[in-house]
Amino acid sequence: MEKELAGVGFASLTIVRPSGIDGERNPPRAMESLGMSIVRHLAPIIPRRYRVVTPTQIAKALIQGALATPPGVNIVESEAL
Repeated sequence: MEKELAGVGFASLTIVRPSGIDGERNPPRAMESLGMSIVRHLAPIIPRRYRVVTPTQIAKALIQGALATPPGVNIVESEAL
């Protein structure tokens, strides 16, 4: 998907790569909820690259990318969110 988007030719493209997204689902997924609960409790010892991020963090990165990102393809990895 990223390769295809980059090939479209946008003057500036921001791609966000969250490791996992913390949020509610409808309908809820039991195993995913359990996994997120465990990950939240272990967050202090999990490297930033693998921590879950919130939809708000992702939205802020995308808005920043739309408003002030330099030309070209710009990748925002999970640890930068």
